[in-house]
Amino acid sequence: MDESPPILALPNLDGATLLYVGGRPHQLAQLRRLAEQWCASFVHHDGGIDDRNGLLESHVAAADLVLFPVDCVNHNAVAVIKRVSRKVEKRFVVLRSSGLTSFVSALRTWAAQQRPSGTNDEATNTAARLSSSGRHYAANA
Repeated sequence: MDESPPILALPNLDGATLLYVGGRPHQLAQLRRLAEQWCASFVHHDGGIDDRNGLLESHVAAADLVLFPVDCVNHNAVAVIKRVSRKVEKRFVVLRSSGLTSFVSALRTWAAQQRPSGTNDEATNTAARLSSSGRHYAANA
């Protein structure tokens, strides 16, 4: 039986592929479960500790959204993410921390940005106000 608390107002990420780079290993199962509850695929790369950096480049190119926490990621991995994201015009999200709250906030914001304009949903409107413009944004949760 799953004892994790239910997440209210789950956005549907419509099969998007999320790449999470770095982070804390003990949280990966929770992050994966959240992504799957929101109808997304979750791919993790450890940032070059055990996973090859060449694999990171292909993961970035294949992902719909790349997320990484600034408090737990390899600096070389960040450089790869930024370089490849610019090259293939992918969005990346700099998470303030490796905590679940930052991850959830970023996904809510991204989901709100994916919806057609004119959607009148309080969670969507709140998330849209939190986002910033540009190729990337920082999740400030």
